[in-house]
Amino acid sequence: MRFSRFILILVLFITSCKNKNAVPSGILPPDKMRAVMWDMMRADQFLTGYVLNKDSGINKSDESLRYFQRVFMIHHLTHGEFQKSFSYYRSHPELFKIIMDSLSKTAGDAPTQMVNDPDKKDSLQTAPARSLPADTSFRLKRRKLSS
Repeated sequence: MRFSRFILILVLFITSCKNKNAVPSGILPPDKMRAVMWDMMRADQFLTGYVLNKDSGINKSDESLRYFQRVFMIHHLTHGEFQKSFSYYRSHPELFKIIMDSLSKTAGDAPTQMVNDPDKKDSLQTAPARSLPADTSFRLKRRKLSS
């Protein structure tokens, strides 16, 4: 009787010490999932900001699917693998929160505008202002008429 209690307590102890943040095989690890989701968000942002707003004749779902397939190709994934991993993380909110928090931190760290290169000089600000003589426009017009 004591031995069976000992075995039961030992089994419970071993199973309770399992790493809760470990993902099963066939599921993308959190770092890779974060990278894929970041690229998908960037692709979606590019689509809505530059592609779909510029041409109303584009089929939005086909174009979105095409860009997302490019992201999957970059990360060597299939749509099914991503969906399986995404469903897993959505059903495990503690892991999904970690990924989403890291995405929001990455978005906060990313530059939102071009960074000016201090070595390059703005040609409009560094060039001295030159003015044309007052009668230049008259001479240009007269030359065109006489030609």
